[in-house]
Amino acid sequence: GKRLPADCAERAVRKAADILRLILTTYDFSAPGLQGLPVLFNPRTTQAWGKAVTQMFESAVDPTARARYLAKPDNLEVMRDFTQHGGLMGTSELYEAMQQGFMAGKTKGPVIGQLSRLASHSTSPFQRAFDTFGDIARVEGYKSMRVLAKNDEALTVVAEYMNKATGMFNSQRLGVSSGQRAFESFVLFSPRYNRAGAALVKDVFTGNIRGQLARESLTSFLAWGLVSYIAISKLVGEEPRLDPRPISAGGDGASFMTW
Repeated sequence: GKRLPADCAERAVRKAADILRLILTTYDFSAPGLQGLPVLFNPRTTQAWGKAVTQMFESAVDPTARARYLAKPDNLEVMRDFTQHGGLMGTSELYEAMQQGFMAGKTKGPVIGQLSRLASHSTSPFQRAFDTFGDIARVEGYKSMRVLAKNDEALTVVAEYMNKATGMFNSQRLGVSSGQRAFESFVLFSPRYNRAGAALVKDVFTGNIRGQLARESLTSFLAWGLVSYIAISKLVGEEPRLDPRPISAGGDGASFMTW
């Protein structure tokens, strides 16, 4: 049927936000050091992080690398179990602009269409690398952590944890309206990534395996952050500033954990 003006406006807002994210984040291999940090710093999933990094670089030069890795019988079984329990796979919001047509050459106009196709070709290795890192990290992390689950409900919690730990979040499943999702995409750089992080912190205060996984993740992340800060401070010849009290009380104030 004919689209309503509100629907068209919503699609335009979402596409503009996707394009902005694409321009700002496409040409790098930063996923392991951003979305992947909770996976790296959790001892249960550190090995998964390493495998994901290896496959990320392989997929950048070989378009079939991710598919071949996931098609291995043991990985395929884990991936199916992961997705059946709520695990998310595939393209992240950072590359939605491509799948919405902007980078698929579907934009009207011959010049814009050619530029779109050229951009899609030049960014595809980075897109593959980014998506591969996330997929492999989630599957391998789920593989190493599902032994903690005693039942199907706990398996769902583990799958959701791996989603959050890699910045993936299904806002629609949470009940967030399409209009609100479009608004958040426009005003926030990466709303689902932000929601995933916030949900992981919220889980710290819950019980059972959900809280256990979140607390382990946050504790490991903070511990590694503290150790890294102290080590870098020593390397650059600075004394670590670890007293959060105000300067008037003899602490470091706003200089806390800075150089």
